[in-house]
Amino acid sequence: MSWKMKPCLHQPARNRLWYRIDPLTHLANRIALHEALMRIESSPARPQYQALLILDLDRFRTINHTQGHVTGDRILIELASRFQHLLGTQGDLYRSGGDEFSVLYETPFHEESHAKDAALFLAKKLSYVASSVLTIDHKSFRLSASIGIIVFKNRSYSAEHLFQYADSALFRAKEEGKNTIRFFQSDFQTHLESKAVFLEQLLFAVENDQLELFYQTQTTLTCENAPRIYGAEALIRWHHPHIGTVAPNRFIPLAEESGLIIPLGHWILEHAMRQLKAWENDPDKHTWRLSINISTKQFEHESFLPSVCALLKRIACDPRKICFELTESLLIQDAKKALRKIFELKRLGILLSIDDFGTGFSSLSYLRRLKVDELKIDKSFVRRMLSSPVDRTIIETILTLGKRFNLAIVAEGIETQAQFQALKNLGCRSFQGYLFHKPCSIASIGSF
Repeated sequence: MSWKMKPCLHQPARNRLWYRIDPLTHLANRIALHEALMRIESSPARPQYQALLILDLDRFRTINHTQGHVTGDRILIELASRFQHLLGTQGDLYRSGGDEFSVLYETPFHEESHAKDAALFLAKKLSYVASSVLTIDHKSFRLSASIGIIVFKNRSYSAEHLFQYADSALFRAKEEGKNTIRFFQSDFQTHLESKAVFLEQLLFAVENDQLELFYQTQTTLTCENAPRIYGAEALIRWHHPHIGTVAPNRFIPLAEESGLIIPLGHWILEHAMRQLKAWENDPDKHTWRLSINISTKQFEHESFLPSVCALLKRIACDPRKICFELTESLLIQDAKKALRKIFELKRLGILLSIDDFGTGFSSLSYLRRLKVDELKIDKSFVRRMLSSPVDRTIIETILTLGKRFNLAIVAEGIETQAQFQALKNLGCRSFQGYLFHKPCSIASIGSF
């Protein structure tokens, strides 16, 4: 079977093969691959094992973004040629996606273990070719590839399942660090399917009011060293109809990975701002500020600033009582873009805090340029400070930075009186943790 020919435009339309051919590389495309898998599915049983390999170039988008799509296209054409030369008559090569290639390979083996060894050997050769130096317009490029493999006998899987399972093996290779080869494993497919169901349920929760904001108070010391609540942090909770309340560490990573964090983050922003507006009429809470966690993907999304501005205009809450908590990694990945957004948020009057400070890669230059208002001492340092001189020194250093840069410092995760006293002795003035109040619903926080 070969799909290396170019389409003949002079044939009658019903005989043309153009719809099966990738116009860039002239390889067979995903449609042709699906048809080949369908033929395998319906063909008579054979004793030899076959393999489907899906190869995806790692970080290829970076080349398109930095060097342009013309260069990217030339790289794909060159790699297609090299892959085809490597395969010869060993297997059929397809361009099954933008930077994705697939290989259908019929092994000569009747035993699965031998067939896997042969498929792995072929995958390693493809990986070697993908990582070889490419020279385009006198510029050198070195890529890498992740490869997913499923070994099968014909009639054992449907065409849809074959591609799905090879793709899940590719996903695992990507997830485990890229430039990796992985075989399909049924337990991992089950894990992926469970994640997909969980994600659908989370989307339903966002759209059908199964979410709720809890609030954990933040406390400061008055001049008389008396504790006083000055604000709260909004924390999302998911009330699942079957498994009960779901903690955010179970679903926030999934929301980030899937892109659902954008509508979820907007939901949090809107409900938090509405609560802040409601507190304006509360005699005890009208001075409170509200901290809101902003995920990296939410912050980086093009809709973030416009949605913040639109919500402020519609809800009319005081932006000076809003504190966005950002992570250190967010500030480092694209410093210029982050700075532009931060300056705009500051212009609106919103306060900014670096959450979990000390766990990432912040430097003094970032603190000087970013003009944030607050640093939060990560709870891991607080938890170990009584037993670890190193963690105690880190906390002392953060407190010193706060004084030098005129930043507020909040210690979070305080659970014991001993931790509270030790932090006070070091000069910390603001606190958050179970010692004071656990996160609770708006009905419960009403009595504070």
